[in-house]
Amino acid sequence: MNKRIIAIVLVVALVLGICATGSAAALRASTTITSASIYLSSSMKATFTCMCTGLNNITVKSVKLEVQAANGTWSTASSLPAPAGATNALSLNVSKDYSSYCTKGKTYRITATFEAGASSVSRTSSAVTY
Repeated sequence: MNKRIIAIVLVVALVLGICATGSAAALRASTTITSASIYLSSSMKATFTCMCTGLNNITVKSVKLEVQAANGTWSTASSLPAPAGATNALSLNVSKDYSSYCTKGKTYRITATFEAGASSVSRTSSAVTY
């Protein structure tokens, strides 16, 4: 009788463990980026903001600095280091100073890709003259 009770308790615990793990995985898989933006100040400090529907690791990937030519066209000046991300979060709000990558008097913007779970989105900041 005791062995039967122990077996039932173990089966119930196993089923509950599988359900808990499955729902956590489903939560991560259903993560969607609901908003993302880049604000670039005239001092070349970029603020990256991202909101998600589910808990996940939120990162900023492939950050690029673009410079405007005299004729108004944009070209990639360089790839930039990404700011720190957020772990197991619903939102990200981080800043990074990129002034050391810029020349005074030129007009710049930043393009970056935000990633959270299987969701990703690219954004471009407004242009600023440094």
